[in-house]
Amino acid sequence: MREKLIRWSPTLLALAAIYALGQRAWQAWAAYNVQWAHDLAFFTQIMFNGVEGRAWTSPLLLEPTGFFEMVHFHPIFLVLIPLFMLRPVASTLLFINVAAVCLAAIPLAGLARDRTGSAWFGLAAAVAFLVWLPVQTAALADFRPVVFFIPGFLLLLWGLAKPCRWRLVLGALIVAGAREESGYLLPMLAVVMLVLPFGKRRRADALILLGIGVAWLGFLLVFKGNFFFHFNPTTFFQNLGAGPEVPAQLTDDRLRHLGLLLGGGFGAVLLCPAMLAMLLPQVAFLLTDTHREWHAFTGTYPYLRHALIPFMAAGGVMGWAWVLDRLGKRRQREGVALVMVAMILSCVLAFHGQRERIEAGLWQRNAEALDSVEVQALDRLVAQVPSEARVITDYRLIAALSGRRVLWASMQCYNDGGPPYGWQGPWPITLDFADALLVRQDDAVTEHLDADWRLQDSGAEYGLWRRMVDPEGGYPEPVP
Repeated sequence: MREKLIRWSPTLLALAAIYALGQRAWQAWAAYNVQWAHDLAFFTQIMFNGVEGRAWTSPLLLEPTGFFEMVHFHPIFLVLIPLFMLRPVASTLLFINVAAVCLAAIPLAGLARDRTGSAWFGLAAAVAFLVWLPVQTAALADFRPVVFFIPGFLLLLWGLAKPCRWRLVLGALIVAGAREESGYLLPMLAVVMLVLPFGKRRRADALILLGIGVAWLGFLLVFKGNFFFHFNPTTFFQNLGAGPEVPAQLTDDRLRHLGLLLGGGFGAVLLCPAMLAMLLPQVAFLLTDTHREWHAFTGTYPYLRHALIPFMAAGGVMGWAWVLDRLGKRRQREGVALVMVAMILSCVLAFHGQRERIEAGLWQRNAEALDSVEVQALDRLVAQVPSEARVITDYRLIAALSGRRVLWASMQCYNDGGPPYGWQGPWPITLDFADALLVRQDDAVTEHLDADWRLQDSGAEYGLWRRMVDPEGGYPEPVP
């Protein structure tokens, strides 16, 4: 009975973490302080249009759009639709993001348990994973489908470590469904597994993974016309060093972050050649990026670290397991206890200063803001915008107003340049596209208001304007 309880404990811990971190995600949502409201809004719009039977697209993206035409291809949307239909609003995607990260503790615990034969070690791996700040901030980094790299890769690695083909295949499919970069990562992982010495069964599993990865990459190369929209490997290496240099301070911050990652409980990844071989190309690519602060725990770019987390965690567990193997049978029980304590404590203490700053700053501020006059005023304004309204709003409120037929960002309006690449609709975006405007009263778009508009309500330095007269010629149709 006790053994069964220990084996099930990682699942119970994951559910508890979903609840705890879900509360923080809800506080950020309720305080209108999600980390990248614009991207959360366009993912919501894409899902909303799909549920409504229209094209899987959102004009907010300002890129080629459509389920397959988007520059980032996310087949996993089809799996998420039933969950989204239960409550088709942006906050649902926040909770899906939290759940995807926290549930990844289950395959990691299984990997740790099977690698060492100790259910206690599996439990410790789950605890260390869930208290690790990179994991917690990944869970709270709004929503991006790439988050499914974390549970997908951990399930796949569990299937490889203790040969289990359904886990291997399911993990590979989850990874493939998350984002098109999986077309590079899956074959790369398979090649690493084939090059390093493994038994015949594991080599056969690596060949299966290679087949899945090559088939997926081939499909993307043949049928995805804009597959190289963001990353073209044929030109990346040719142009390496030819573009702008990475600022020295940015490189220092990134290297410091990587050092702290290796100083945490999963730093034993240094003892696992397979995971290191998979991590190094990803780290090298991230270090060459010229501006994105992927080392930061909050803001717009933490999602770029999502592919590192599963390999760090799995490699750390396998590295500790290697240490336990070296101790021998007689000292293994004491060794497991020591490793458990070391792994959990180092994960708690790693990034301690950053954790304190985030808790005292962002997370506490969100919790306190819920009863503020500002948030109450914003709640009142948002509640007055009908679901059928054609809305223009700013980046702070755009997620709260997503999940409707027509939604525009005020920063996209009156753009003097030409239409973005792949744009299919009328351009530029003007107030003629909307019948409701909810923005800060000093927003540049308010300069274009005329007698056709009336201020309906205001508060928290925001104003809600409603159109009194339909635009001449009618409203332009949104791209979907």
